[in-house]
Amino acid sequence: MPTSPANEVDKKYFDLVQFTNNQVIELVKQKPQVKKKIFLEGETDEIVSDTLNWEKELALFKEADINSPSLRDSYDISEDKSNRTITYTAKESKLKIREIKLVFDEGSQVDKIKVKQVKIFFSEDNQLYEIERDLVMELKNNLLSAYSIKGFQKVILKDSLIYEINAKINHQ
Repeated sequence: MPTSPANEVDKKYFDLVQFTNNQVIELVKQKPQVKKKIFLEGETDEIVSDTLNWEKELALFKEADINSPSLRDSYDISEDKSNRTITYTAKESKLKIREIKLVFDEGSQVDKIKVKQVKIFFSEDNQLYEIERDLVMELKNNLLSAYSIKGFQKVILKDSLIYEINAKINHQ
């Protein structure tokens, strides 16, 4: 059911949820082969597959959405036209999504922006745990070509968990 303009939320920042949903739709349709390396607690595993659950694979990117009404004026926006970037930086350290940086293709036109890279820095720290994540999406011709998720988690009275996932997508 189409939504009327009155029901649509005015998006102040880049719509990461819609952007990620569009990638999921294309990846499900194309079923590309993916080579994924997982590093967890000193062990490395490699997976090659064309049947990944893209909703789950890219869930952390969608969770980094900063367009909720409660976050409306919580981020500074800086644009660097020479480097073709837009950066959203949290105004307060209590915000979990500290920074989102978008890099655009050189050939992008104002009405047809092509994202080349999305970088997200997530950090949460309290008395019980500390979590940090760096998320990166790489795109070629508006299609996801690689992504990485690097981070650590420290829970009080437990060992730190360090992990890294690097995936390369082979579109045919």
